[in-house]
Amino acid sequence: MKLLYIASGANPHCRDYLDAALTSAVFGLHVAVLFLGEGVAQLTASAPGATEGLTNPVDELLQYGVTDIYVQQQGLVDTVTSRPSDSRITELSNLDISRLIARHDQVFNF
Repeated sequence: MKLLYIASGANPHCRDYLDAALTSAVFGLHVAVLFLGEGVAQLTASAPGATEGLTNPVDELLQYGVTDIYVQQQGLVDTVTSRPSDSRITELSNLDISRLIARHDQVFNF
């Protein structure tokens, strides 16, 4: 089963998507994560409301074997003042996002 978790909220404390994705990965399910819209801000240290002590979600995902990590190109333009330079994240256009969603069995939006 292929699961897609979409992080679309800007609040860095709202990391329910991360808990769900990591739990799914532990049980051997194929997991992908998409940072969409305001959720893109969670990828930068300059995110609104960013707090010391929160870990980078990409690092956590990789520790659990989640390597399909995507970010909306338009979300980077609209939301983030300093673009994350992380080669482990694939940038997607809106058309590519539609294709990504279609390839997954279940999609969860947080």
